Amino acid sequence: MHNNRMNPTRLVHYGLFALIVFMIGVFWFTNLDVRIVDHYRDGDTYRGPNHAIFSFFYYPLNAILFFIPVSIGLAVVVMSLSKRPFFAGVRRHRRHGSLLVLGTLILAGVFNSIFLKALFARPRPYMVLTGDAGFYRPFEIVRTHWGAVDMSFPSGHASVAFSLLGFYFAFQHAPTLWRKVLKWGVGIVGAITLGVVMSLSRAAYGDHFLSDGLFAGVLMYGWLYLAYHLLKIPKHDRLLQEAPPRRERFSAQDLPTLIVAFAVPILLVLVLFTQFDGLRSW
Repeated sequence: MHNNRMNPTRLVHYGLFALIVFMIGVFWFTNLDVRIVDHYRDGDTYRGPNHAIFSFFYYPLNAILFFIPVSIGLAVVVMSLSKRPFFAGVRRHRRHGSLLVLGTLILAGVFNSIFLKALFARPRPYMVLTGDAGFYRPFEIVRTHWGAVDMSFPSGHASVAFSLLGFYFAFQHAPTLWRKVLKWGVGIVGAITLGVVMSLSRAAYGDHFLSDGLFAGVLMYGWLYLAYHLLKIPKHDRLLQEAPPRRERFSAQDLPTLIVAFAVPILLVLVLFTQFDGLRSW
């Protein structure tokens, strides 16, 4: 019998496409970006730092959202390198762990927050509202500032929040309840909710326009979708379905691997936090 039910992932793609068209229309043909930032402006200052929720989203929540997928992904990758029988099940998910690390550390932390900022070089709102720079729309390349890293588009903070979309792709094959929670609860509801509020937080600080954050989410979805297929996770998931994992007992010889697996992401994040001021400047 022919199944007329729409694939949920395809529905997400259609919804995202419609959202992109809508956002381009809004942010290219209205002054909503300026109006939202101006709403949070009090003379030469902004209300964001004095707002309990927005200040929490600026820091430390940004650092927490960076740490969670990186630590989980790196721990999985490190454990998957062990040949011990106990970690046989973890080895099956090396690609999924790699996707979480790639999405947060490289796509959000490097590609969006450094490379694309330098490429588009959109001036930050406080530069525009004080008359130090002109206003440019999202995806416009500003040649006068080209190559500068400390710019507005896309938002690094929002990119980190939206990198939780990696859970949606990593747990596409979700046969159990807890995996469904990670896929839909964290990967969709959590990523969108936290990403949108993070975008508003950055606007309230005068550091980003709202479109910097929302389009960061669109970009993160696109990069993660591409990485998901480059890592051949769909094919890998089909193979996992055909070969259920065997459960092995934990022994004292497995303990060093566990210690290293949790120590590596903690050390990496500590180094990044010290080098980039706790990830505050994105």
